[in-house]
Amino acid sequence: MIQPSAHAPRVSYRQSYRRCGKASCRTCRDGRGHGPYWYASWREGSRVRTSYVGKTLPGDQPRWEGSIVTLGRFEVSIAGRGPIRCTPRTRDLFTMLLSAPTGRLPREEVAGTLWPEFDPLRAHQNLRTAVSSLRRLLAHSQWVRIEGPSVRLDMPSVRRDDVVFAEAAVAALERPSFDVVARAIGAYGGEFLPDDRYSDWTIYRRQELATLRRRLVLEAARLAQSKTEMESAAGWVRNVLAGDPADEPLARAAMRLYHRSGRRTEALRVYARLERALADELEVEPEPETQNLRAEVVKGPSSGEVSA
Repeated sequence: MIQPSAHAPRVSYRQSYRRCGKASCRTCRDGRGHGPYWYASWREGSRVRTSYVGKTLPGDQPRWEGSIVTLGRFEVSIAGRGPIRCTPRTRDLFTMLLSAPTGRLPREEVAGTLWPEFDPLRAHQNLRTAVSSLRRLLAHSQWVRIEGPSVRLDMPSVRRDDVVFAEAAVAALERPSFDVVARAIGAYGGEFLPDDRYSDWTIYRRQELATLRRRLVLEAARLAQSKTEMESAAGWVRNVLAGDPADEPLARAAMRLYHRSGRRTEALRVYARLERALADELEVEPEPETQNLRAEVVKGPSSGEVSA
């Protein structure tokens, strides 16, 4: 599963065995010990994070005929049953786990966040009830469970659209070509859990996926060569700019695409909108690079590589 970071680093897994120390234990005496116990490691800035993920390596779970849609909307479907509904608290538990690194959260944190009005004992009882409810809804007991101090969600990544997009985005950015980048952009179905925009636990994952999409769009603008590719890239840039009109690198990408396509008027409109947004939001002018690009557009037709 992809972890939260601007560059969505990959997670590595290692297994460990433990000896219980009991003289009568055949498992320890005749073998490597109890296990395997799997641990996930990933980098956040200069720090390496490690988390226990359980006795099963993620991706080795039994087949599950369902799908989780989190981009653009939230929908859980199971073959033969269609979309399923859950109570508000069960839904909150599910979205918390879907948003969490490695799908794990401290159960103290989950219980305290979802049931702050109850004492710890009652909150943990409610958490166990919600976990049981989520298991029934998913028609599988392995995907969500309480393990020691943690609550864990461990669903097949191919059944989650956010993970499918993130993995496609990382692969496309590592070895970019226009077609590969375009397919990755096509896997982005919209904002992560848009109905949970004001739930604190969804913020980081939402920003992570939006950042990946922005990077893909800038890469598409850089790679676009033919008229068709430039039209597609310009459309993607416009969509992202609509949510952040003060994004200067994206505005420059749009201006270059329009300029190369001979659409000077549209390039100048992008500059004008950017200029207004920067003045209104930040009280600053466009950067010299952007002003110089505007001057180039005013001069006349241009050809060359699109860049951000």
